Amino acid sequence: VIIATIMLIPSSLLKFVPVPFLFFLLSALGYVARHAYETEVTHLGAALPAKLSSKTPFALATVYPIVSVTIAAFLVYYTFLFAQAGSGFLAHEKSSTKAAKDGLKASFPAVKYAAAPTDMLQHTFNRSVGNTLEQLPPFLVSVWLYALLVDVAHAKFLGWLWIGLRMCYPIVFYLSCTTSIGFPVIVPVTLPGYLSIFFMLYKCALRVL
Repeated sequence: VIIATIMLIPSSLLKFVPVPFLFFLLSALGYVARHAYETEVTHLGAALPAKLSSKTPFALATVYPIVSVTIAAFLVYYTFLFAQAGSGFLAHEKSSTKAAKDGLKASFPAVKYAAAPTDMLQHTFNRSVGNTLEQLPPFLVSVWLYALLVDVAHAKFLGWLWIGLRMCYPIVFYLSCTTSIGFPVIVPVTLPGYLSIFFMLYKCALRVL
């Protein structure tokens, strides 16, 4: 039904399709972040909510806060994906307007899937998705290993630090490419993410090697 509905939307309105998804994802991310903030964490983990305590193995209580971190990480990833789609629609609209002045027609696939997009917003979210894909798998593995082997409270802190830096990435990347600030400004957003992953893996290695 959703696919059929989208196919019936006029092409001029397609650029607005990602908007409700982005609103939902950001709202969900805010809810998860608030829930995680209100969850008290000790070195032993957090108590499970009453609605889960009778259905979930007790061992999960020790790493329950990392479930919120994992959900939030995927919400950030999908937020970037839908923003990437939306920026593609906007880039096509700009290209179509420019091409129409010359009596030409801009190809949607050629604009949206361009290897080197000329629209800076589109380029920003392409890199946001790409950079997140570079970090997401090792981040999820390291944060779970750290929670299981070292310390849940520290894993929660490092996990939300990584997520916060991820949310800053598109803003900083766009500014670094469109202002005189320059590219080095992106380093304080990306480097701490890599360092936190290496730190967690190092501490886990000390526990088992």
